[in-house]
Amino acid sequence: MKRCSSLILILTVTGNFNQINGQGGKDSPHKNSDAVLARRVDGYDLKDLATSGAFLESLRTARAPGGIITVLGCQREAITQRWKPSGYPLRQVLDWMVQTDALYRWTSDDGVINLVPAQGEPEILKTQIKFVETKNSKFPGSVVRRLLASPEIIEALSRLGLRERLRAVVWPVD
Repeated sequence: MKRCSSLILILTVTGNFNQINGQGGKDSPHKNSDAVLARRVDGYDLKDLATSGAFLESLRTARAPGGIITVLGCQREAITQRWKPSGYPLRQVLDWMVQTDALYRWTSDDGVINLVPAQGEPEILKTQIKFVETKNSKFPGSVVRRLLASPEIIEALSRLGLRERLRAVVWPVD
């Protein structure tokens, strides 16, 4: 397997972080994947975007939580998508994206939509973490910092040779 130069994890959070963080209760709007995937993606102006940009723009306009795993140094130049969803459901827009760019596939788990490498998740994301306290976290960045500081992740980064090459980018999308 080709060794990658770096691993970038991008987490995009929309809506109420407390609901996504497991504090929203059973009525959280992000619990039902089918409902989230049925949301309309507004976008009536034609834009040329890389797949990651089209994905983030789609999540933003559909107000859906999710993230992207991008492994840099392991793939060819980014494919540009002609992005103009014109009110189509998020599921259909995501299907079009991965048909255009075979490097990615999308997944959905409890209403959280992720764009991941088609060949599989990087090994670091398969690391099991025993416990990370998130209850009082008000921002997604603080949760990511706690995850990256967990003993399991520190050990896995060292074992995989990613200690200095992992970057996590987190930003909210309104």
